[in-house]
Amino acid sequence: GTDRRDCANCDHYETREVAALGHDEVKHDTMSPTMYHTPVYRAFEGQNLVISAIITDNVAVQSAKLYFRVVGTEKWETVSMSPLNDKYSGVIVSSFVTTEGIEYYIEAFDGSTYSYKGSADEPYTVTVQVPVAESNLGDVDGDGKISNLDALMLLQAVNDRLNLTAEQFERADINGDDVLSAAEALRILKYVSGDITSIKF
Repeated sequence: GTDRRDCANCDHYETREVAALGHDEVKHDTMSPTMYHTPVYRAFEGQNLVISAIITDNVAVQSAKLYFRVVGTEKWETVSMSPLNDKYSGVIVSSFVTTEGIEYYIEAFDGSTYSYKGSADEPYTVTVQVPVAESNLGDVDGDGKISNLDALMLLQAVNDRLNLTAEQFERADINGDDVLSAAEALRILKYVSGDITSIKF
């Protein structure tokens, strides 16, 4: 541009060239989104299944999508994952969560490049189980009654001396935290002895 300076005492003026101010350089996205995901391997029939991932990018995450299908079917369903800070979550509604199982993968896009966890060719697979009724909690061996044997089986499982089936695990997981503990075995013993009247915590 040109800068003009007028003389305060006469009609003379001078001009000089000045450099134009540059605009901020546009930040180019040169990195794919980074994704951290703990796979989900187990779910219960008829219950919504939430799939989450931590997704970050050097500029911004533009979109995150969850692709899923019932095992044995061809069509992939798509759900947009909702962000909460860097955590993105998508919900597979209960009508899709059947005992056939679920396959899924995650796609993140930053406007320039894509990142994936899993893929259409190699998706994560979720085993879907029928939930154990509350009335069956504590009956680890499934013989229709809660006894000291159930507590013993639970303790053996806690100490890696017994491998429970998926259903036995659900019956033993009294507090529903997906971890077996000695506290749950003690709960069974207290119930059997009559110290407590409910097996639930």
